[in-house]
Amino acid sequence: MSVGYSEVSLHIHGVDSLKGKRRVLKSIIERLRGKFNISVAEVDQHDLWQASVIGLAIVSNDRTHIRQVLDAAVRQIEGSGEVDVVAVDTEIM
Repeated sequence: MSVGYSEVSLHIHGVDSLKGKRRVLKSIIERLRGKFNISVAEVDQHDLWQASVIGLAIVSNDRTHIRQVLDAAVRQIEGSGEVDVVAVDTEIM
């Protein structure tokens, strides 16, 4: 069994409140959960309006599959148009 996770640092466009940030993040998180069947949560920078760090996690017996799913999830985030991906830190154990 292998476990993979990514921490994705985001800059969120056009929000001027925590409520606006939560709306954008909720949309992204729900899409990722539905499309990729992975665990997703905001893990840092909770109190900043235009920044966030979300964590993605997946368990599988195939390390290649883990890498492919995490990479596809990050591409999905980048393609949302609502955020810029600032940094991605991925580890597979």
